[in-house]
Amino acid sequence: MTKPHVLIVEDEPVVAKDLRQTLINFGYLIPPPVATGTDAIRQAKETQPDLVLMDIVLKGPMNGIEAAQFITTHLDIPVVFLTAYANDSVLDQAKATTPVGYLQKPFQPTQLRTAIEIGLNEHRSKQRLRTAYQWLAATLQCMGDAMVVTDRTGRIRFMNRAAEALTGWAQADVPEVEADHLFRPSKPGAMHEAGEWVGHVLRTGDMIHLRESDLKGKDGTIRSIDGTAAPVRSEQGVIIGAVVTFGLSDSVKKRDREGHAVDPHGSREEEPSQVDVLV
Repeated sequence: MTKPHVLIVEDEPVVAKDLRQTLINFGYLIPPPVATGTDAIRQAKETQPDLVLMDIVLKGPMNGIEAAQFITTHLDIPVVFLTAYANDSVLDQAKATTPVGYLQKPFQPTQLRTAIEIGLNEHRSKQRLRTAYQWLAATLQCMGDAMVVTDRTGRIRFMNRAAEALTGWAQADVPEVEADHLFRPSKPGAMHEAGEWVGHVLRTGDMIHLRESDLKGKDGTIRSIDGTAAPVRSEQGVIIGAVVTFGLSDSVKKRDREGHAVDPHGSREEEPSQVDVLV
């Protein structure tokens, strides 16, 4: 197994030297420390360390928090902060950069090693989850059926391209949209008293078959859809959201096919009024 590569950013030479030797003794790969935020960013770009140990107070125009913000955001490298200052203001600023650890000086070597190992493990776990999510999202985007996924409150967290096309909403908009704003029975009170399809699924855990239900688009257009709404459960069986798969109802598809038929006189057949799209 490759030894982790750790970059030390510390502007006190004696402290930096001691940190480096301690980590070398623990088996980490440690290049020469750097002393400024600018050098930290440059070195992180060039060497791509597995983790950065960052002193918060650094000499020069850029402090450790600013350097850490760039490194975590643009390079996806985890940071453990080292500081002799533990007031609430500094802590709040540091937390905003989402570090994987925070050590207040002075600390014991074992505390340092523990912070590094936990930080590395946490970052690897996040990377695995991010990769899994990206693969899953790519797979769902390729589905022919429209799909919407909600959290436990009924707020939409994901929709694929087919759902975007039918609803008029974009993936970037979905945090503002509740699923029950889109999906409703075609008649008030049908099947469920409040007509809240997703709300019912989240409350009861039932799977519901949508038959010629209403889909309200972003522009207010109402379309008839068929599909299913089902709960999403955690490994412990707790309902954590809902997934709705849907497409235009069979009656709409039939209408569309008939609407494109040509009669013997060369004119298009009129669409039946009972399945007209309502605006």
